[in-house]
Amino acid sequence: MEINTQSKTPKPWGHELLLALNEYYALKSITVNENCRTSLQSHVSKVESVFVVDGRMLLEAGPSADELGEFEFGPGDSYTLVAGEVHRVTGITDVIYLEASSPHLDDVVRFQDEYGRATSDTDSQ
Repeated sequence: MEINTQSKTPKPWGHELLLALNEYYALKSITVNENCRTSLQSHVSKVESVFVVDGRMLLEAGPSADELGEFEFGPGDSYTLVAGEVHRVTGITDVIYLEASSPHLDDVVRFQDEYGRATSDTDSQ
C-alpha cells in the first residue's frame, strides 16, 4: 500500500501521518521530537487510544489543566484518553506512537501552546 504524502502533516513539534480515516475511526502515526511537546488540549467528542512504537514520552493528563498527573511511556505501552480529558505529550526522546481514535479530527480545545497557536482553537494537536 502506498501512503499518500499529502496525508503527512508537519507540526511544530514533529509530524502526523494519517493512515486511515472513515466514518468509524481514524488511525495516525504521530512523531513528537525530543524535548518538544504538543499543546495542552482536550476534545469535546474525540476518544483516542495510543500505542507507543518507539522512543519515550511523558504524558500529562487529568480532569482539568490544574489537575494533571504525569505518566512515562515507552515501546509497547498504551493508554486511552476519554473526551474531556486534558492532556499533552512531551518527547523524552524522539517518540513514535500510533493513535486510533474516533474520526473527530478537528475536535481540539487548546489551553496552552508554546508555538504561538491560538488557544480554544479547532486545529489538530
